[in-house]
Amino acid sequence: MRYALWPSHSKKVHHDEVVEIIKHPQENIVFVAETSDHKLVGFLEVSLREYAPGCHHQPVGYLEGWYVRSSFRNQGIGKKLVQEAEKWTRQKGCKEIASDTPVKNIKSTRAHKALGFKKEDALVHFWKKL
Repeated sequence: MRYALWPSHSKKVHHDEVVEIIKHPQENIVFVAETSDHKLVGFLEVSLREYAPGCHHQPVGYLEGWYVRSSFRNQGIGKKLVQEAEKWTRQKGCKEIASDTPVKNIKSTRAHKALGFKKEDALVHFWKKL
């Protein structure tokens, strides 16, 4: 499912990121959603950060990745994943949780807003070949 969320990442990048999550369980966690027959249908990766735009307390819980398979969306699965992330971050002493999504990802923006997230700012990234 990480490939579905971040298709431009190589297998090595995905592998290395998962290894980092596993190596630092006090600062990272992954929640998964599955069907009764154990088919994975969604996941949410959350970490602790020192800062996130718009936040005023440290540490900050941060939704690093949040994905639900399209055929399982609009059933409350994403909401439940976020609620688990919120519970975990509260247990870690967080008073705020943050996230991001590409400006063009309207579905993700709507999902965040539906769960009470407030838009902090829009960000445009630039790059060029050298």
